[in-house]
Amino acid sequence: KENLARIEPALKKLYAQSGRFPKTGKELIEELKEAGIDYPSLRDGWGMPYRAVFRERVIYLVSNGPDKIPDSKDDYAAAEIHLP
Repeated sequence: KENLARIEPALKKLYAQSGRFPKTGKELIEELKEAGIDYPSLRDGWGMPYRAVFRERVIYLVSNGPDKIPDSKDDYAAAEIHLP
């Protein structure tokens, strides 16, 4: 979770400086790379990468949970990032 905690401040700083906020997974990876965060390398407690789900003005970083299957009952949002 410590690494996830760095994501929201990095994105808000980017938004304050440039007015940009990622709208796709590719943009999220690129924006975080600029901030020195290797998003694809971040893993949940089961060693799986987080999925980014974009809904209106919120990005959810979602864990597949212990069954490691996306879109199943045990999925949970490990972080919510609200557009400023």
